[in-house]
Amino acid sequence: VHTMMPHVELTMTVVRQLFDLLGIDWEIDQSTQSMVSVESALADDGLLVESQKAVKKAQDILRWQETERRDLELTVGTSQAKAKDLEGKLYGGTVRNPKELESMHLELSLLRDQQKQEEENLLNALEVVDDTERDITSLEDTLKQTLTTWQREHARLLKERVQLQKEMVALSERRLNLSSGVSQDYLRLYDSLRVGRQGKAV
Repeated sequence: VHTMMPHVELTMTVVRQLFDLLGIDWEIDQSTQSMVSVESALADDGLLVESQKAVKKAQDILRWQETERRDLELTVGTSQAKAKDLEGKLYGGTVRNPKELESMHLELSLLRDQQKQEEENLLNALEVVDDTERDITSLEDTLKQTLTTWQREHARLLKERVQLQKEMVALSERRLNLSSGVSQDYLRLYDSLRVGRQGKAV
């Protein structure tokens, strides 16, 4: 009986060591999962990118609308100048031929109708530009808020990553110290059982 006791005590010691090792490995697994989540969150800037894209898209639309507005302003200006020139000829007394005068009246009437439509188009274009400018202001405010939130969360995640790295280093050192006192045969058996039972070796 006395010759069996040391073997029993040794076995119980190994069991306690492996149980402690399992606890450390569980903590390492938890820290690893947390690190994966943190890294994933750090890499996720989807909301910020989408907000930036929305602002850029609206700015591109505004540039196109501004080009349209300037073209319409030039068109209206050209029509106004043409109508003024035609009125000068029509009412300046330089043209006396009845048929020519009638033709000029008709041309001026058509030009006035055309000018009215062009001015209406210009007014609509100005309203569209105003709407887009308001949209851009709103989108830029959203982007600013999103960026502020992202920066704050990014800073928090960086701190959490540093803390997790420290914890994982400390856990690795504890595991190394503990496993150094356990037979390699027991460690190999423990590792094979842990892998086969998804982390539950003992």
